[in-house]
Amino acid sequence: MSLIKWFRKNQTKIMAVVVVVLLFGFIGGTALQRFLEQIGQGRKKVVAHFDENKKITQYELDLANRELLILKKLRAPLMLRNLPLMSLQYRPVLNLNALLLSELLFSDTNVSSNTASYIKQVRTPQGYTITNEQINSIYTHTDSSVLIWFLLKNEASLAGINTPAENVRSTLIKIIPQLFDGAMYSQVINSFVNPPRRARTIGIPEKEILDVFGSLLDILEYSHIICSSENVTEQQMKHNISLAMEPIDAEFVKFDASVFTENVPEPNSRQISEQFETYKKSLPGHSTEENTYGFGYKLHDRIQIQYLVVKLDELEQVIEKPTQQEALDFYQKNRERLSIQIPKDPNDPNSTMTTRTQTYPEVADLIIEKLKQDRINSKANEILQKAKSLTESNIKIDPDSPGITKEQFEEINDNYKTAAEQLNAEYKIKLYAGQTGLLSVADIQKDEYLGGLFLESYGFDPIYNPNRVWLSRILFAVDEIGSSRLGVFDVQKPKMFENIGPFKDVLGNIRALIRIVKAQKAAVPENINVTFSTETINLEAENNNEQRIYSVKEKIIEDLNKLSAMQIAKEKAEQFAALSSQTDWQNAINKFNQLYPGKIDNEQSEPNNFLLETLSSMPRISEMQLETFNINAQGEPGMELSLLNLEKNQLFIDKLYNLIPPDANVPESLPAIVEFKPLMSYYWVKELTVSRLNQNTYDALKAKGMFDEDTARTQSMASVHFNPENILKRTNFKDVNKGKKQPADANKPPKTGENT
Repeated sequence: MSLIKWFRKNQTKIMAVVVVVLLFGFIGGTALQRFLEQIGQGRKKVVAHFDENKKITQYELDLANRELLILKKLRAPLMLRNLPLMSLQYRPVLNLNALLLSELLFSDTNVSSNTASYIKQVRTPQGYTITNEQINSIYTHTDSSVLIWFLLKNEASLAGINTPAENVRSTLIKIIPQLFDGAMYSQVINSFVNPPRRARTIGIPEKEILDVFGSLLDILEYSHIICSSENVTEQQMKHNISLAMEPIDAEFVKFDASVFTENVPEPNSRQISEQFETYKKSLPGHSTEENTYGFGYKLHDRIQIQYLVVKLDELEQVIEKPTQQEALDFYQKNRERLSIQIPKDPNDPNSTMTTRTQTYPEVADLIIEKLKQDRINSKANEILQKAKSLTESNIKIDPDSPGITKEQFEEINDNYKTAAEQLNAEYKIKLYAGQTGLLSVADIQKDEYLGGLFLESYGFDPIYNPNRVWLSRILFAVDEIGSSRLGVFDVQKPKMFENIGPFKDVLGNIRALIRIVKAQKAAVPENINVTFSTETINLEAENNNEQRIYSVKEKIIEDLNKLSAMQIAKEKAEQFAALSSQTDWQNAINKFNQLYPGKIDNEQSEPNNFLLETLSSMPRISEMQLETFNINAQGEPGMELSLLNLEKNQLFIDKLYNLIPPDANVPESLPAIVEFKPLMSYYWVKELTVSRLNQNTYDALKAKGMFDEDTARTQSMASVHFNPENILKRTNFKDVNKGKKQPADANKPPKTGENT
């Protein structure tokens, strides 16, 4: 057989060898030797199908892997993660299409947590509708980045997207100096084509580099085309601009029905029963056309916890106080971090700034305080870690079991108190152990102690990634509730009866160890006589007999009393109108506060029931903004209160706005009485004006507004387009080895560790 015939007969095998050799030129070592031994096993083997039954061979995936390695050498991940959205130069944000693509192809545990945090931070202000679940899907998929790259590249190619080589070259000429510290295109590409001998790598042809980078640009271009398919109508834009650019200014006095409930007749049993039956399936606070007051008696998701708490101020008495010598040593080691920016010319505040290192006397007190706080925090962590060990030491858990059983927990139910007593004696301080009632997310958020507890997320940085995972979000992610969604970069999902923490306190008052002992899903109460404790952390005297009890019946009576008092509130508003016409408004307000004094308690910072309130340049809220907030709040039960307040605020602003004729800036007559059922109140409105949008302003804002709206929709669709599951579905991917265990993807981030 001639050499030419032999070559033609074995051409495919030879090309497979070439690809493999080129691929492992990046890696070197024994990997190449091991892989060459597998060549005879057949790199032509079909491993999957896509599109209309097109084949995917192992050879093609090897080639795709090589292409990703080329992109890494070109520092494409850095480019994708920093590509600005050029359409918003006046409000710079990153291009989510590029950012999500980088996370799919080049996920890096060192930066991905910052990326996920960044998307969550910008989505609502920018108007993007992206759920936590969509963000999490980028990091929790099981398919390799090589496969995703192959499918996306072919999808763009089959759609007819093909960036010309000259355009690719021009793009690289522009961006390479930014990616390679000022190096020019020719320098970088020549180092790839003809690598130095010491690099021990095989050169990459320039055409291949351009082809691979061109495929990356094709994927981005195709994603922008697909995600930009929905147009914004001018009517929609005019409505949205008018909402944002026609703000309201108002002055009013509020007459809350709850102020006038003392003299209303108590509701009878029939009224209570009817109220319960009508609204027992509704959650409270949600105003609708059928339920304008927002009545509701369905119980929220609720959690009961045990806690072990140490007060940080009490630890100050047991730690060793920092000395001046220790403070001076700290100063000497950290002088560069103790510099400040000052003007070069002290007499010219606009002069250029220069750096000056602060002297030791200037910062001595701050250093002493820092060293003290560090020791307090360290001691608190030491104590609670020991408490964690003590409370877990006697639990015998089967390694194959999902967690502690209820029967196992009953055996150690009181060991928080036992651990507290032991540690009290050892450290000569007081640890507080106790159990709460059944608490909703709102109960936790409002509590002075529980509301400030958090764990630091993966990659937490107080400046660049201050992502705190709050207690309420962690607790309600337990499987028995599941209303909260924790991502791969948050913290480990909690389990019943297991220790969580130690938790830090954003105010620096306490540290806490916590475990869930009961979880109840949102449910309709069995009857009106349902009651339960809502007691939270109690760090006061143990003999404090004041209890927080929630009663369905009492809540119904409270609502019915306020409903009866609505007529009284209206009458009082009318009396105020008469009084204010005879004297000035402030005297009328003072008189009403004397007649109906407020009840002063810990939850009420304003002692007066009546005051002149103002709204300044208050814009209306569009349905799109509400929808954005609602979507972004999915999986975040702690956002429910904010969403309810936003909805009520929208209804109230619309109520005021509707008092003004369409062609006017003020109502036809003022003052005016306004009823607002969602807050069960009447308002005596003194002043009300709206700043109308003129044609010139609209024309100036229209193009920018339409562009922003289109951009927001396009960027929101990026999370759908690059969802790994959607990629597999729309490319009709079928794995011939489905059901077989697949190798782990080296680009995927690891699972987060224990909460310590």
